[in-house]
Amino acid sequence: GATMSFAETEERRLAVIAGALGFPPIDYAAVRGADLTLLATEARDLLAIDAGTWGVVEPPLAEAITPWPWQEAERQFVARFQELSGR
Repeated sequence: GATMSFAETEERRLAVIAGALGFPPIDYAAVRGADLTLLATEARDLLAIDAGTWGVVEPPLAEAITPWPWQEAERQFVARFQELSGR
């Protein structure tokens, strides 16, 4: 039979795991598009550059990222962790 690439094998295994856990199959194209949209947004808001110079064609989100000081990020992270873990 034909041999599968690593990426094909990985995708097949992830589909089996998702199915076993009751999740829909992962739409890798949608994930990649969302990742590039966020890259464009981060480049604009955090680095003040146009991600188009990197070859990213996806537009950034309309919403702007407002960075938090590390103390606020830690506080938010811990609060969300406690909420999700039931603590």
